[in-house]
Amino acid sequence: MVVMVIIGIVMSLLLSAAWDGVRRSEERATQSLIAKLETGISDRLEALLSERVNPTQGHQLLAAVWTGGIAAPSGPRAQVIANIDHIRAEMPDVFLITAAGNYPINFAGAAFLPAAQGSYLEAAFTLPCDIYPGATNQPTGYYGASAAARAALYKNINPGGRSPLTAQAYDMLDNDGNGLIDDVAEGNWSSTALDANGNATSSTILQALLNSHNHKTARAEVLYAILVEGKGPLGSIFNADDFTDKEVQDTDGDGMPEFVDAWGEPLQFYRWPLMFSSDVQKGYVVPPGPYKSVFEPREQNPLDPNQLLMAPRWWGSNYNNGPSGASSPPLSGGVTVFQSLFHSLVEPNASPSAPGGGTLATANQPGTAGSSPARTAAGVLLEVPDRLVGTRQGARHCPARCPLHYSHRDCRRSPGPERREPCCSRARRGRPT
Repeated sequence: MVVMVIIGIVMSLLLSAAWDGVRRSEERATQSLIAKLETGISDRLEALLSERVNPTQGHQLLAAVWTGGIAAPSGPRAQVIANIDHIRAEMPDVFLITAAGNYPINFAGAAFLPAAQGSYLEAAFTLPCDIYPGATNQPTGYYGASAAARAALYKNINPGGRSPLTAQAYDMLDNDGNGLIDDVAEGNWSSTALDANGNATSSTILQALLNSHNHKTARAEVLYAILVEGKGPLGSIFNADDFTDKEVQDTDGDGMPEFVDAWGEPLQFYRWPLMFSSDVQKGYVVPPGPYKSVFEPREQNPLDPNQLLMAPRWWGSNYNNGPSGASSPPLSGGVTVFQSLFHSLVEPNASPSAPGGGTLATANQPGTAGSSPARTAAGVLLEVPDRLVGTRQGARHCPARCPLHYSHRDCRRSPGPERREPCCSRARRGRPT
């Protein structure tokens, strides 16, 4: 009897050690994939920042300081906004299938206000801001993504594995001469979709895509499209052969490959993880928040080194009363529209008071979107989805999202040279912008 008990204890220890070894192997495999993707994203971002981008009339409109309907232009601030608009267009991070209009996929694009000219529904959603169909300079993209970024994703659409789009759907040309690039009329979106056996169904390709796509895979699918299927002048960073079948899968059957972790869960890609707290930026930690007082130095945005987006005269509606109809006091119209198009410029705990005079709310009294500028560093974050493996369920406080290179499976430091801080599967979720 005693011998049997001893054998049982030994077996349980061996199984526990073996299981822990499997967990560590899976964690390291995921860390290795994220490290590889981080290199690719950094290369793409560096290439985008090296390109010369000319501000449009829309960028000038947002950058100006308006007094009594008269605009005082700011070329340098317009250039900053143009650069940010360029990064947004060439590096989208998520999409939504709307199945409406000339573009059935929206890459989180918001309407430019005041609405651009033109007879198309997409007139207010063109890229760069305020370039519209029929203008001297034709749009380079729609609904939050450039034609090249959109084409990279369209190339992979193939619901059920039997219904790919034709090349005209993603050739970055206006094939029918209607002023729109790769709109829904240029491809075979309305063709009959096929099932897994190659038989015709009652659905179109667009309907089949809508039925098969799972939104939690969108960020991983966009990331794969940008880095592997890249089209246009920037091309791609990786080849499909650079990744294994365990690193790239199509978990929802819509034809668009996704980067997945060792557990088969899609990685989550964020272009501007402003609220993420790490050793390189404060982000937002609950409690007590990123800053203790209004006197504590704020972090700087590397895309705005001269802090032109923080200028009080441009910020406040008391000093800048344009563009007309777009202001949301105490924020000016320029700030309001910028935040709707790109990312937040306010601190998460800022109170709604005049620019420069805001106070930070306490942990027990969260503030609203106010006027204290958020000078958080822009960057790229990969989030591994929350998923518990085994029985470890750490409960200690952890950052909002897991840093690059770190294990997300339990609240303990990851082994190896990358260790910095613990990360928890109970992390707070939510899009940062």
